[in-house]
Amino acid sequence: MELRHTTQDRVESLGRSAPHQLRFAGALDAESAPNLVERVRRVPVGTDVELDLSGMRDLGAAALAVLVRLHRQRARGGATLSVTGVHPADRRVLALVGLSEVPPAAQAGQFAP
Repeated sequence: MELRHTTQDRVESLGRSAPHQLRFAGALDAESAPNLVERVRRVPVGTDVELDLSGMRDLGAAALAVLVRLHRQRARGGATLSVTGVHPADRRVLALVGLSEVPPAAQAGQFAP
């Protein structure tokens, strides 16, 4: 399922597995954030969400605020929000606000000891 806010920004569901996988593409800003928030809100409470940000163009203040908000919402429901596909320059910023990227081994379904 794909939801569009503008022709350049989109959120798509990659499946109904656990965790629920979503991919965001475009600029995550004040205009496009409601689309992502609504899509994550539709995932049942208590279900982990993995958000692929490899198509995100810029990790600005608005994007960080939205990701922190989504992370807190998932945590209140007993679940997690994890991110993948983060640009290397943005990884440290995400770690500082408590959002770490899923390690590549976990993305491939392999779990490190």
